[in-house]
Amino acid sequence: MENWNELFAGKVFITDIGATLTAEVNEKTTEVGRYAVFSPNKDQDGHQIIEVGDNVEALCKKYKVKSDCICSIN
Repeated sequence: MENWNELFAGKVFITDIGATLTAEVNEKTTEVGRYAVFSPNKDQDGHQIIEVGDNVEALCKKYKVKSDCICSIN
């Protein structure tokens, strides 16, 4: 089985954590998006999160991510 680095080297991908979560920030409850967009780092290995949201279709369109580059984290 391939690892993340082999599957997504140089590619943008999206993770799906399965549900919209909440977090407390400065004593206020804030929704954290279900989907996170990861982009390759420049000049170094790995990826970084560039956007989080709940509308996977909009994120796919914005970042040109195909459905086979959406990873479900269960």
